[in-house]
Formats: sequence, structure tokens, C-alpha cells
Amino acid sequence: MPATPQALAQHKAIVLTEVGKDVEYRLQSRNDPCVLRPDLVVATNDYWTMKTLCIEGLGIALLPDFFTRPEVDTGALKPVLPGWQPEPTRIYCAYQKQRYLGRKLRAFIDLMAECFEGIDTFKRYVGSDRKAARRAAP
Repeated sequence: MPATPQALAQHKAIVLTEVGKDVEYRLQSRNDPCVLRPDLVVATNDYWTMKTLCIEGLGIALLPDFFTRPEVDTGALKPVLPGWQPEPTRIYCAYQKQRYLGRKLRAFIDLMAECFEGIDTFKRYVGSDRKAARRAAP
């Protein structure tokens, strides 16, 4: 298990990327920033694929907490470097320029902002621990 961000270089990385783009992680712990370029083993454009490969033990990935919490709770995934977080990412709502912001559009933007603020409180599905099931099987 890596103890520092620099130790991640010794592990297989599963990354979310677009074709032809270099992957760079900007992590922070309190006010201590760190920039990493992982040695990727698998590159994909799908979070579900990344999570599945991690559950199968094929590498380490940077995945959102809300997306992996069920698997962490069941033991299928283990957090790596819990004191480190990625830099916050801004999310934008793009819409056609209008002279006045309509009520429906304003309501939609407010709903999206509310959903992202409360994403950790959404009802979760039940994750499964495939490795534990294999160990328990005769």
C-alpha cells in the first residue's frame, strides 16, 4: 500500500483519459500540493470500467468517493492515501445565451447545483465483494 503520492509510481495505474491526452493528477493534503504523472497500465474513458478493474485487483485508480463508497463499505475496494484529495473540479452548466434567464432554466440550474452538493446523500446500490465470495467458496 503506497504511503505517499510519490510511491504511486511503483503501482499499476488505471486512468480515466481521452485518446492522445497526457494524464496528470493534482493532489493536495492540507496545503501541500503534489503533481503526479502515473505510469498507466489501462486507460479508459469509463468510470465503471475503472472501478471493475480495481475490484478485480488490476491496479489503483482515482475515483470519486460517492461512486466507490458501497465497495469500500463492503471491503471490495480499499482507499489509498486517505489524507490526499484531488484538486476540486468546477462543473459548468452550458446553455444558449438569453437576454433573460427563464424560470425553467433557473430551476434546472438550481436543481443541478443542489444535486451535486448533496451527492453523498443519494440512495446507494449494494456493492458486492467478489474477492470475499471467492475466498468463501470451496
